[in-house]
Amino acid sequence: MSDNVPILEPTSGNTPTGYVQSLSAAKQVGGANGPKHQRVQPTYEDASGAQLDVKESTGLPVQVADGKVASIGAMADAAANAGNVGGARSVISLLKAIAAWALAPVLAAGEAHLGQVGGETAIAGNSFTRPADTTPYVLGDLIANNVAAASVVPVDLTVARKNAGTGRIPRARLTRSKPESGAFRIHLFRAAPTVQSASGDNLAISTDGALNYLGAFDVTTDRVFSDGAKGFGVPVTGAYIAFETGAATQKLYALLEARGAVTPASAETFTIALEVDRD
Repeated sequence: MSDNVPILEPTSGNTPTGYVQSLSAAKQVGGANGPKHQRVQPTYEDASGAQLDVKESTGLPVQVADGKVASIGAMADAAANAGNVGGARSVISLLKAIAAWALAPVLAAGEAHLGQVGGETAIAGNSFTRPADTTPYVLGDLIANNVAAASVVPVDLTVARKNAGTGRIPRARLTRSKPESGAFRIHLFRAAPTVQSASGDNLAISTDGALNYLGAFDVTTDRVFSDGAKGFGVPVTGAYIAFETGAATQKLYALLEARGAVTPASAETFTIALEVDRD
């Protein structure tokens, strides 16, 4: 049989008016020695009325509910990849979105540790510079960034993984830029304390914050180097200081007190660092 022999579609009176498919020439099946079978070649009519063959490369165009015409293969791909269109999405697209969400969950701030085995240790540190004078400190004096109480800024230390985070602080470090030993106390607060008007740098320490006071570390900067001195200290009471930061912060706040006679350098820098075991 020759190729493209039409299979006619009769209407009234058996008068052929068109065709829906055609028989193609015999095709070898099952290898070079296999039998030949006649093939059916489906056709379709495009918008212009032309009769076109259905090919594997293009698929069979169909009209879907939204009025668009696309090949079945292309339509399946579009349905699988489409997002929310007109307030609706395909089941395939919805399942893909659910799977993507399950495999890549969005973690809340500070929760990237989920799945981690063991604890987490962090060093929370910050520095301040005292005034540009060399007036000696005596026992009980506040060492701060300003002589005016209203301008004193407590040292803020980011200790927690997240807001309202908890943990323990077993040890503190203090580094000063002057290479000289000295005795100091680091006072720790849950919220920033307000230095009272009678206080300020080089005056007796006086502050509010009794409810927010967490404890203190005594530190002696007995490791003296050519460019400064450093010391380590443990809590005045207990093996560690337990903390919970405020609802909207990851920070604790510190003030530094002289625990003996200390002669500072002009504009000397002090760095407080806490060794934190975070929950």
